[in-house]
Amino acid sequence: MGWSDYSPVAYVRAATKPQAPLQPTYYASTGVAFTVTIPRSENDMGSPITGYKIYCDAGDDFNS
Repeated sequence: MGWSDYSPVAYVRAATKPQAPLQPTYYASTGVAFTVTIPRSENDMGSPITGYKIYCDAGDDFNS
């Protein structure tokens, strides 16, 4: 019964989904690696972009 200590202060950043980056630039590839440059998004919408995920697809998964 009675009052307790104050809760810790919390901060929230109101951010939305950033814009997609511009098209990557291809430089070179080998059998196990490739080199590209991904330009930063023109607008991060309030939250810094800390990385990108790149997915590789063989391109013929659905051919019979």
